[in-house]
Amino acid sequence: MEKLLRSLPLIALALLTRCEIDDSSNDDQMGGTSSGGAAGSNAAGSGAQSGSAGTGGGAGSGAGGACAAESGDGVCNTCLKSQCCTVWPACEADSFCAACSACLDQENDLGMCLIMTPPICDNAEMPTFDLLGCALEHCVAECGLD
Repeated sequence: MEKLLRSLPLIALALLTRCEIDDSSNDDQMGGTSSGGAAGSNAAGSGAQSGSAGTGGGAGSGAGGACAAESGDGVCNTCLKSQCCTVWPACEADSFCAACSACLDQENDLGMCLIMTPPICDNAEMPTFDLLGCALEHCVAECGLD
């Protein structure tokens, strides 16, 4: 029972995020926005987003640095790194959040990570909260949040 009570903030986050996603689905009909880095004159674009070639330059690279996919990553971590790069580095630096992302990547089931002894993803503090919020928005199927 105690585990269930400690996971209530995460369940509330899931419901809140799901409601926000449902409310924003009508916005898709109006069109979206996209961004990409543009390279300067005689330079190539680089960084976390793909860039377009500038004058005399080459096309920019995709995900870089801390968010680059690694050979051992499963579908969940691959999605989190590509879709949640703004929160990924802070998560990896935090032992609780890193354990949660590793569990999600291995188990592909948030419920399993919540009921383990000790529970892994029950920390509703930052950055775990931010990572789970982003996962609920972008990596639902990949991380077993559905």
